[in-house]
Amino acid sequence: MTGRLLVCLVAAGALAAMPAAAQAPVQLYPRAVPAAPAPGPEPARPVTPPEPLPPIAPPPASPPPASPPPASPPPASPPPAASAPAAPPRGIAVTPLPPVQSPPAQSPPFQSPPTPAPRDEVLAAVEGFYGALGRGDGQRANEFLVPEKRNQGAYEVAAMTRFYSAMSEPLRVLGLGRLDPEVVRVQYAYTHQSGRRCDGVADVTVRRADGRALIERIRALSGC
Repeated sequence: MTGRLLVCLVAAGALAAMPAAAQAPVQLYPRAVPAAPAPGPEPARPVTPPEPLPPIAPPPASPPPASPPPASPPPASPPPAASAPAAPPRGIAVTPLPPVQSPPAQSPPFQSPPTPAPRDEVLAAVEGFYGALGRGDGQRANEFLVPEKRNQGAYEVAAMTRFYSAMSEPLRVLGLGRLDPEVVRVQYAYTHQSGRRCDGVADVTVRRADGRALIERIRALSGC
């Protein structure tokens, strides 16, 4: 311990004997580093100007297309030469046949169209027929029919007389109307003794026969 104390005293004395300048605190300064030179502007590169384009020459004007020459008609072919008839062998006489003639066409016989009866005759035939039925005269009614229908079937004289005579209200014509030159529509009415009432309508066809207008057909439209 005494040795250590001696060392300390010697060290303290040495420090006391050092001049005051040596005991001042030491200041440290950074070492100056030379600054790097600032980058200068990059030198401009020489620019090569573009080569001028060659001038474009306009296309040469093409001449208008020439129209084709008109087509010439084909040359007419010569007609074929008629072959000469073969000569008959010698020693044989040939007699030509006469040409065959077709029979003339026969025209159908002329038929004149039927002449329609005049209007007054058509209406007169219908009015005369139904007027005779209204009087119960079957014989007179038959005279207004074509010959092939007289006294046949429903037009039998005795049956017509018997039926139309037994009426409480005789048949009377209410109206007539032409449908065409040969057809008349007639409207009539009657009441039978049995009490049966008929309001009838019929189409009467009239044609010319025996030189006068006669009834050919009666088509009842009302059933009586």
